Amino acid sequence: MIYRNIVLFGIWLLACLKYGKGITITAIAYSQNGAAGVYTVIANEFNKYSIKNNLNITLEVNYFSKLNSTGYVNDYEMMLEILLKQKSTKYDLYFYDNVFSIKYGPYLEDLRKWIPSEHFKIYESGIASQSCVYGKKWVGLPINIDITFLYYNHNYLNKYDKKVPTTWDELFETGKYIMNEEKKLNNTDIVIYNGLFSKAEIGTCSLYEFIYSYRNKIDSPIPELLSKETQEALEMIKKIKDELSNDEIFQSNEAFSGSKFSSNQFLFQKFWYFPSITAYNFTLLPGRKEGISGSVIGGFNLGINKYINEEHRNAAIIAFKFLTSKELQKKIVLENNIISAIPSLYEDNEVCSFLNCNIFKKVQLVNRPTNKMYDYVDYSNKFREYIYEYLYGNETASDVLEKIDDLTRIHYFSINPKDNIIGFVIFILITILIILMILSLIFLFIDKFKICFKFLPIELWFFVVIGSCLMMSALYTELGEIKLYKCYLKPLFLCIGYTINIIPILYKLIINFPDKNKFSVWVFNHKFIFLSIFIILDFISSGLFLISPYNVETKKIYDEKKYHICIGQNYFGVIIVGMMLLFRIMIFICIMVLIFIEWNIRETYYDIRFLISAIFTDLLCYAIILMLKYLNVKDLNYVIYFIIYAIINITFSVSNYIFLYAFKVYIIIFIKHKKGKILLNNVSSFNSSRNMKIKIKNEYNRASLSLYQKIINYHYIKSVESFNTICSGNNISINNSNRCNINMNNISSSNVINSNA
Repeated sequence: MIYRNIVLFGIWLLACLKYGKGITITAIAYSQNGAAGVYTVIANEFNKYSIKNNLNITLEVNYFSKLNSTGYVNDYEMMLEILLKQKSTKYDLYFYDNVFSIKYGPYLEDLRKWIPSEHFKIYESGIASQSCVYGKKWVGLPINIDITFLYYNHNYLNKYDKKVPTTWDELFETGKYIMNEEKKLNNTDIVIYNGLFSKAEIGTCSLYEFIYSYRNKIDSPIPELLSKETQEALEMIKKIKDELSNDEIFQSNEAFSGSKFSSNQFLFQKFWYFPSITAYNFTLLPGRKEGISGSVIGGFNLGINKYINEEHRNAAIIAFKFLTSKELQKKIVLENNIISAIPSLYEDNEVCSFLNCNIFKKVQLVNRPTNKMYDYVDYSNKFREYIYEYLYGNETASDVLEKIDDLTRIHYFSINPKDNIIGFVIFILITILIILMILSLIFLFIDKFKICFKFLPIELWFFVVIGSCLMMSALYTELGEIKLYKCYLKPLFLCIGYTINIIPILYKLIINFPDKNKFSVWVFNHKFIFLSIFIILDFISSGLFLISPYNVETKKIYDEKKYHICIGQNYFGVIIVGMMLLFRIMIFICIMVLIFIEWNIRETYYDIRFLISAIFTDLLCYAIILMLKYLNVKDLNYVIYFIIYAIINITFSVSNYIFLYAFKVYIIIFIKHKKGKILLNNVSSFNSSRNMKIKIKNEYNRASLSLYQKIINYHYIKSVESFNTICSGNNISINNSNRCNINMNNISSSNVINSNA
């Protein structure tokens, strides 16, 4: 071997002297996997091919092992990830475990950009289309694959005249019979089935291929985790373990199984294909039904580093094409007993004279769940851990499968009752409430009820009711999958909804101010402009979120369940929210001051009291929401948080609707005869015991009063001239747009109010 390498080096050196300086490309491989010896062989084959074709390219393979690993990197896969993320150009080619195509895919070349499509056709019909693809990119091709088979001890089968099982039920029945017969002969050392359900990665392989073998048809995909087939597969594994084996045997590693091959003390063993095991025959692993089987693949792919320069990339492409060619794959199958991922090789007569092609053609391969999570290792560990809680513990199969499903499932509140009853109930509830609220607007046009709605013009009552509907509609953005557009719609619905719900009330309070003033007159004459100002401010503030855009992020919340959450990308969004809250606090303060000032005005006596009820309910809802955020309830239990939030939202919207609008209808419908009109038009003297008159005389010098004294004086005023009355005076003209144009110079600065009027 040494002489051979010296000769090859000499040939390469002479070629370099003759044809000029060549290029050396470097590959990295793991020295402790089953195909490690092949890497040197195929590198030498390429170097001979390069010399023969005057390519001036030399391939070197560096091996990663425990001897040359550093204190910072103790794992081959981790080292590759670090190199790739750092955009290292140290290595041109990477030999990597096929479970990491998703993890390494972003850093490897899209091979179809550089290699003709004909090169991929020989692989496409096989497992490579699952194990070598990242998104729509082919980022590698298999150098070799590993397959598991069922090895059987023909001595015991012949002894008891039993056939090789093709289903798990047959394996169980045959194993049960032979185990009982051997016990009669005091043979308690025989292993009926080893399982290989250990804590290592082979455990995941064993579980996954067992589940795959429980699909209904040969061309069906692996059963869903929460399906009946998957649960039945786990139940069969436990049945075999409990009745034919034990925890210790099932949890043993490959070394234990190897010892049983040596001692001849086994009936059935699931194991990787090893050409060196020649004393025993092997067959396909059994399935739920005859003709259905399953085998998880192992093995290594070859990929090209996308960060190398053009010269190295071109050389790496030439090497890659040769290393993954059908000719070289056939050569290593014949000379090195490697399993190839090229299906058509098992139609080749020369290969089939060396291998049992019939069984290799029938093997039903499945890739491990590498696309479930970016960190496949973490997923695989938890996959095993949870299933073993059932297999070796006291958990139920359905519970552990749900826990595994939660590792990758994005939960949301679906409106489909089969998926989530909470989302369905809330959807139905808010839809019914919104429909009823909109339909109730019909009362505005019924003569019997018009007396109820003198507080505001009809068009503003529409705003009040639609505002409540919009606020409640924000809950729709919480139902179904969370999309980016929903992150922007939610605050918009809440802001616009609350604005058009409450600003008409502010409008009424301003124009009802006891002292007529320019601002009140302007608001009266420009009510839609007044309302539009607030709506425009809401649109602007909501639009500012585009400067600090949302992201839909996956967050693990409560009991390992994952949800999509709208999260702002920077603190500017927090500032916007703070400004919006401050703006609403200022509106609240203005409304509360005006409510206090107009508290005793008889014309709006009950309207003011219903309004204060709505305001206090709103404040209570705000306080609860702030408390939920402070206590971080969302992270502790997202379902409870959502239910409370939905209740608060509905309470907020419905209470505003009831106190501002619906209660007026209630009075007319449920309070009979003259009582309703009395409540709506007259208020008995609540301060009759004092029997006093409050006069604000013309000659009274208001300028001498403090702001506090003015507010207190206003508070006790019991009547105010309506704008309708003012507009009927000689100093007013009404234009075509029904706006009241008031000459402030002709309006007396004082009003005489009689509490007994």
